[in-house]
Amino acid sequence: MEAEIIINGNVGADVAWRDHGEYGGRATFSLACTPAVQRDGLWVDLPTAWYRVVCWRRLAANVRDSVAKGDAVIVGGRLRLERWSDEAGHSREGYTVEAAWVAHDLRRGASTFRRSAVRSSVPAQDVTPDDLNRVDGSNHVGSVDGDAPRNGGEAPITVAIAAATPAADGERGLGEREPIPA
Repeated sequence: MEAEIIINGNVGADVAWRDHGEYGGRATFSLACTPAVQRDGLWVDLPTAWYRVVCWRRLAANVRDSVAKGDAVIVGGRLRLERWSDEAGHSREGYTVEAAWVAHDLRRGASTFRRSAVRSSVPAQDVTPDDLNRVDGSNHVGSVDGDAPRNGGEAPITVAIAAATPAADGERGLGEREPIPA
């Protein structure tokens, strides 16, 4: 049996990204959760609990492009207790959440949603530079997420289409990163 949890808190450090051939990519970040209780009419903070959050595949790429240190987020996923020995040989343990989803906590701030890049299946010879500049989901090339290819049955490849231009000042956009590995 696995523990499914929903937890909210603040991102404790910038998201760490690692390309991972088999799974596309992995994003990790620390999450600080400081519960508060009301005592005698005053709010008192309890000790902060720290969690490591791990995201895979498309979720990882979206977290990499959307989440930063200090952001208020809500995470849903599987809770795991990790045990290891540090360099000095001391036993350590900590909680990891394998995220199924991550969202900004809109109770504590505002956020703007941007649809992520469309993943398409098309033959390599049919992909043009213009295709790689498209972000609008309605202008995709080939098929979308598992539909049959529209290329007469030729063997498809998977292409991630990302924005060609950087985002506006102060925003992290798809155009600032390499496409998600196929």
